[in-house]
Amino acid sequence: MHIKGGLRGHRGNPLDRTDEGVFISKINSGGAAKRDGRLKVGMRLLEVNGVSLLGASHQEAVNVLRSCGNDIHIVVCKGYDKADVERLMSEGRLSRESKSVSQSVSSLDREDESSATIRQEEEMKQELVQWEKEEEDQQREIVAAKEKSTPDRVLEVVRAVETLVNKPSSPTDMQGPPKSPGGSKSQDLKTTTIVMSKHTLAPQAGS
Repeated sequence: MHIKGGLRGHRGNPLDRTDEGVFISKINSGGAAKRDGRLKVGMRLLEVNGVSLLGASHQEAVNVLRSCGNDIHIVVCKGYDKADVERLMSEGRLSRESKSVSQSVSSLDREDESSATIRQEEEMKQELVQWEKEEEDQQREIVAAKEKSTPDRVLEVVRAVETLVNKPSSPTDMQGPPKSPGGSKSQDLKTTTIVMSKHTLAPQAGS
């Protein structure tokens, strides 16, 4: 079976945030507790083989239960009703998150060394896959940022500005290019000035 709760741990009773008791949170199918049929989800554990669990931390309760041997004598009392929890969840008065904060849930099944090693290796593989995925995402972001600031992109901006400058906007503009300040003797000049800074060339957020 699995237990939940304990002193200064995550609550084992989803109906009472202040309750620091130790509760049965799951009965494994096919196990001794399931075959016996007397233990139910929601029961509060008070004593195991003469050792009181009142005021015990979660880890202390786990240690007591795992070290009790082949014969176990458990004193329990009513804690919460699983049906009440499911009804409140269906009515939206209790969130699934508040029911299943699981950092203080422990299975009492004993793991042999080989299965524990396999489980640790699987967890390490999952962490490695997640780390590699994050690295790939970061590389994609860097490449995308570089692509936005390539010379081709700068040339596109320059051409767009020249097009806007050269396009006539009124009938007076159709009369010819502007005369130079020097009068009719000077050559007609047509200039385009483009001012760009490092800031302008940098990738702009949201562009």
